[in-house]
Amino acid sequence: MRVLMTGATGFLGRRIAYYLLKNGHSLVVLTRSSKNFSDRFDLPCEVHEWAGQGPLPEAAVQNVEAVIHLAGEPVADKRWSEKVKSEIHQSRVQGTKDLIQSLKAFSVEPKAFVSASAIGFYGDRGDEILAEETARGDGFLSEVCEAWEGEVERGFTQTSTRWVSVRIGVVLGHGGGALTQLDPLARNQVLGALGSGKQWISWVHLDDVARLFVFAMENSDVRGVINGVAPHPVSNLDFTKALNARFNSWTFLPVPQMMLRFLKGEMANVLLGSQRCAPEKALLAGFDFRYSSLEEALSELYPHDGAQVLEFQQWVNKTRETVFPFFADENNLQTITPPNLSFHVIGKSTSAIEEGTLIDYRLKIHGVPARWQSVISQWQPEDRFVDEQTKGPYRFWHHTHSFEDLAGGTLLVDRVSFKVPLGYLGQLGASSFVRSDVKNIFSYRRKKIRELFGLNK
Repeated sequence: MRVLMTGATGFLGRRIAYYLLKNGHSLVVLTRSSKNFSDRFDLPCEVHEWAGQGPLPEAAVQNVEAVIHLAGEPVADKRWSEKVKSEIHQSRVQGTKDLIQSLKAFSVEPKAFVSASAIGFYGDRGDEILAEETARGDGFLSEVCEAWEGEVERGFTQTSTRWVSVRIGVVLGHGGGALTQLDPLARNQVLGALGSGKQWISWVHLDDVARLFVFAMENSDVRGVINGVAPHPVSNLDFTKALNARFNSWTFLPVPQMMLRFLKGEMANVLLGSQRCAPEKALLAGFDFRYSSLEEALSELYPHDGAQVLEFQQWVNKTRETVFPFFADENNLQTITPPNLSFHVIGKSTSAIEEGTLIDYRLKIHGVPARWQSVISQWQPEDRFVDEQTKGPYRFWHHTHSFEDLAGGTLLVDRVSFKVPLGYLGQLGASSFVRSDVKNIFSYRRKKIRELFGLNK
């Protein structure tokens, strides 16, 4: 299907877009600004500008068969002033209304319209189990979610378009969501429960909620409101302990409610609120959660205890057969590594790379000469390979290179897990700088790959 997306450049949007392409759909993306768009979005698509409110350009909606609507101002980025609350409300409610009106103005009647919503709809409900038919709770977010979902429902009453509103829980993934704030606190041993810690957290793995959106779009049996949460919510305290355990950190003193309300104002109600949600409709429809328990989710997100994890992806309009040989030649690493690292391959233990091959490098880290040796611990040509540091500047380094057929080209995915030396002192003093260095290395790599393989659009 030809799918129109808003919010595609966001944390969740990028993952949904991947699964849409993986399932053979084509993408039309609406963005506030097309300038440097390819730096913010890694996948092949048709791009049109839309400010988030007001009419859409006609070309954007032509032949659209389905819509996934995610756009809206962030809820947790700022303290809630009246101005911020108005922006949150308008971006979701008026933005949704304008999007639907534009579809109707151009006589476009998609088969499915899947919109984001949030479990904030339920408000603070203690230990009550919250299914999709549960009534709205109290508070600002509850009101916003009700109005947001209401625009979707009213917009498609008396039409053939099937509508779905996904009430999203606390999303766990790298590169955005809750872990952006919680991960650094846990690894620095200062993450404690919020308030009493008894409030329920209805969480969901990024992959599962992204797949749920595509499932809802494709499955004609899914209609109306659906909870986008994993089957097993946990208390705030248990969530805190589980995340701390991934870094062998102790659980810090709880953050008093009074302090949260002082720091966050009205938004503290979101952090202290309890939502024990059940994904009843998703399960009844046959959706398969890959990560139904928190332990399963955290094990996938942090496969190496205590290690930082960074993920990078880039789509190129070339086949795996064309792309893989370039990365299978260790000498090409010099081409895609920033010049300031003075990176050079000294040699390798086998004539061709295979599982068990040792590769030796020479480089400079902020001007200081260093040696690095890695072993190819996994080697699956045209699919994936893994290099692990055996000697070098890191306490631990594990880099998975993946190559996937996608939309007629290849999706390159790099997942790096690393630990800095000197244990806790190194983590506290140098970890954020090393993380920034690694990001800069892959940013340079991205530019060089574009030059070598052409633009990704």
